[in-house]
Amino acid sequence: MDGIKVAALILFFLLILESSFLYYLFISGRENIDKENQCSVNVCGEGYVNGTYDAYQYQQGYCVCYKDGKSLLTRYLG
Repeated sequence: MDGIKVAALILFFLLILESSFLYYLFISGRENIDKENQCSVNVCGEGYVNGTYDAYQYQQGYCVCYKDGKSLLTRYLG
């Protein structure tokens, strides 16, 4: 009977650990999506309207606005 209790405690601990990890991944992904939206709307967005930029890229905290394949603006968003 003691073996079942130990196994149950270990499984419960693993469940808590897994849930915490999944929550961390969810929050991290959500923050990246928010920063990519900030890049596309706030940093490069006005350039899309007036034709200054035709593409953007958000990667590893940097927002880069492009025109004809050339980087015209780079900002660090964190």
